[in-house]
Amino acid sequence: MVTAATRNTLQALASQYLSAAQQLASTHASQSIYLCSYYLELMIKDKICERLGWNEYVPFKSDNLKVFYQHDIGQLLYLSGSINNVLNTAEYNFFKSYLWSDKIRYVLLNRTTVEALEYITNAQLLIQKL
Repeated sequence: MVTAATRNTLQALASQYLSAAQQLASTHASQSIYLCSYYLELMIKDKICERLGWNEYVPFKSDNLKVFYQHDIGQLLYLSGSINNVLNTAEYNFFKSYLWSDKIRYVLLNRTTVEALEYITNAQLLIQKL
């Protein structure tokens, strides 16, 4: 049985992904971006919990909640209720070219350190605006 992740777990995992992304940025840029995308996803899921008053992400299994079981950053921003906070920001526009999905690992080949650092910076700034 899979248990739902608490908000503390989401935040801790997000922090670990961000730290790993920062450490890898100069040597493995594509992997850095990939890991930072998980940071972004988990922090948005934490915001969803906050807005819905949940202590854990999708606290019970239901066919009605399938929409929450996804990785699409754009859709998750809508679910978080924060899309209007970020829609016209430079950070959101930056992510339009990347919009995270579980298939991103197949398109992030040969990224540079500069791209990885820009991705990390934009991810952190976007989260601050939620």
